[in-house]
Amino acid sequence: MSEILTPVQPQPASAISYDTGGDVRLRVFSSIPEDVEFRKQWDDLVLGAQCPEVFYTWEWAEAVLRAYGRSLRPMLFAGHRQHQLIGIAALNLDPDRYASFLTATTADYCDFVSTAADREIFLYLVMGELRRMRVRGLRLANLPADSASVPAVKAAAQVSGYSVFVRPAYVCAQVDLRSQADRHAAAESARRRLKKLAGKLEEPVLANACGEDDFRKEFPSFSMAHVARFLATGRISNLVRSDRRGFLQHLANLLSPKGWLALSTLKFGGRSIAWNYGFCFAGKWFYYQPTFNPEHRQLSPGSNLLSRIILQAAEDPAIHSVDLGLGEEHYKHRYAQGARQTLYVTGSCSKTEFARSVCRTQLAQWAKRSPRIERHARAWRSGIGRIKGQIASGEFAANARRSIAPLADRLAGRSGPHFIEVPVEIGNPDPDLKLLPVSLNLLAEAAMQYEDDAETLEYLRRCAARLDDERTRGFVLTTRDFVAVHFCWTVPASRLRMPGLPPDNSVLLIDPFTPVSQRGRRYEAQCASRIAANLRAQGKQLWACNAGLHIKWESILHGARASIWRRAKWLLKRFSLPKVAGEVSPGKTGMDSAA
Repeated sequence: MSEILTPVQPQPASAISYDTGGDVRLRVFSSIPEDVEFRKQWDDLVLGAQCPEVFYTWEWAEAVLRAYGRSLRPMLFAGHRQHQLIGIAALNLDPDRYASFLTATTADYCDFVSTAADREIFLYLVMGELRRMRVRGLRLANLPADSASVPAVKAAAQVSGYSVFVRPAYVCAQVDLRSQADRHAAAESARRRLKKLAGKLEEPVLANACGEDDFRKEFPSFSMAHVARFLATGRISNLVRSDRRGFLQHLANLLSPKGWLALSTLKFGGRSIAWNYGFCFAGKWFYYQPTFNPEHRQLSPGSNLLSRIILQAAEDPAIHSVDLGLGEEHYKHRYAQGARQTLYVTGSCSKTEFARSVCRTQLAQWAKRSPRIERHARAWRSGIGRIKGQIASGEFAANARRSIAPLADRLAGRSGPHFIEVPVEIGNPDPDLKLLPVSLNLLAEAAMQYEDDAETLEYLRRCAARLDDERTRGFVLTTRDFVAVHFCWTVPASRLRMPGLPPDNSVLLIDPFTPVSQRGRRYEAQCASRIAANLRAQGKQLWACNAGLHIKWESILHGARASIWRRAKWLLKRFSLPKVAGEVSPGKTGMDSAA
């Protein structure tokens, strides 16, 4: 089993075959064959496995390649005994020549597919071929702890020259419905929750849309709600990415004809207010990617949807479990009475790299024992990642200059802020531009429009947190096609404790921002003049801070001074510079600072 594999015949362009010296032949593909018989044998192999999962199917691997194929280097290992497929390993070769599961970034479970009897010999062949191809190591995520692959990978890797380290990864909460007692308990628990929620949401309707037409109708609303809900909680949804949305669409098109897609929707008043992009496969209902409309969060639509899914599953004898998927969200523990552990397997042919990987893992496990240490470690890693990204995009130098400018002005003794009234007419107004009030849906649309602009995504996240502040009003300037090109906020001057502000009946323009790709087109002036015109009709004036002064408006609105000035106080006193009236802390403002 550990012998070196040798080619046995001239090879077709799409695959390479190896003779094992026994009755199993291994073929290596650089893409996924679309042959109907191969596809059927693959899925039959999955359905015949001990723990079949929709993530192991041909359809899932094909959807991954359709959506992410440009950034992947797939390696598909297919084991054959005569003309029968006996094993599948869908892997991807990373740029640093480490092998990982092809579906690792999209699937909650990843595994090698074969019968239990053939798992050991198949993995020996795969590991041996990886070594022959000079693959440096393994990074196998989300491997179920109860899979027969775990001991087989360890044994095969050792024979092939890889040192392997296995650590716990995630825990997937599950609602077990295999016994009649568990089924009855889950149903009664779901009914009790629905009874408590009946006063909030009367006569809702749960629908499971499996057809392509139903999916196309619901998917845009589902995507928008998911992005908006994440923004409302200070996070960025993965659905801002067009490739992620494309993956879910490709997957739906492939799974719908099989009857494996279950896009569950909770409707109220004829509108969908909660969704779950899930699957019904081999007796398991999977709670894969849920969301709800944040405008209806007071109705508890997410809890209502999940309770109804569990109740419907408990009443269906064909369903033996509801899997709540990766993640340790607290709400899952209220529904689940079981769990499934996943593992992260790393391997390397270099002893040095293997030792380094083990040390990093042990340090990470140690840091998790202290929430404070873990929080600082994550912040440090996130900060380093942002700096690397800014350096790669060329934005680091510009951001550094903007951050240093206020302190340089202070040290040079230049005057502090002054305020200018925004004129009603600035340049030639563009009739194709529209001024709209900021809403969560508009922020979600903008996030999807500027998916690759990290600075804009961070600004949108900050805007979402400010929506509940009654002291401020947000505005967005859009094109005729509703592409957001500029954002800004206003606050009554009487609400700010800043010396030198204009009269109380005035409004201050704060925190203007133009996405990077839209800068240099005078959108900021167009937006400011339209707001000024609207305020003039109300008998008010719009004022703006002088350009060049950057203000952390979140600190000012909460009556706090920015930390940079607190830290610089000792230095400023040391130089005995005169105090400038009206001086405030650095941040983002100015009529052209973001344009």
